[in-house]
Amino acid sequence: SDFIKVKIVIKEIHVIIRISLIAYNALNQNYFVMSECNVNLIVCHKNF
Repeated sequence: SDFIKVKIVIKEIHVIIRISLIAYNALNQNYFVMSECNVNLIVCHKNF
């Protein structure tokens, strides 16, 4: 059950990172990177 909890926490962290990156990019009018973030979080990390 601890493993399941860890997986849920990781998933929540990914969602938080994605939302914060989308918000950050929206504030900077960087819509290209924002759309990349929506497609793939890994691509998003490569862009930064």
